[in-house]
Amino acid sequence: PMFLHGGFVHIFSNMVSQLILGFMLESVMGPLRIGILYIVSGFGGILFSCVCSRGEMSVGASTAIFGLVGGFLALVIVNWKAFDRNPEIRCCIIVMISFLIVFSILFSLGTNTNSISG
Repeated sequence: PMFLHGGFVHIFSNMVSQLILGFMLESVMGPLRIGILYIVSGFGGILFSCVCSRGEMSVGASTAIFGLVGGFLALVIVNWKAFDRNPEIRCCIIVMISFLIVFSILFSLGTNTNSISG
């Protein structure tokens, strides 16, 4: 289900989020770690979704994207002191993470493309 989507807007928003997060994280963590984080987050999120909503099927890469957001947030928290030299970068990263989380939640609430009745 991580590679299926419920329409053009759904796949477009997932692609934009992946591009924004992926480019930034890949430069720091490398492509292999990002790939592992993406696949494990997507698979784990799908399993959690199956447990929580038994009568519905989910589509989309939202769980993998939230895994990338969590990885980005963890990277900032672990390296918090390293950003003391450039607090404006830390602030920009926090604002961007907050924007992505709010955008993802609003998109999920505004559309019902993530869920297909089974």
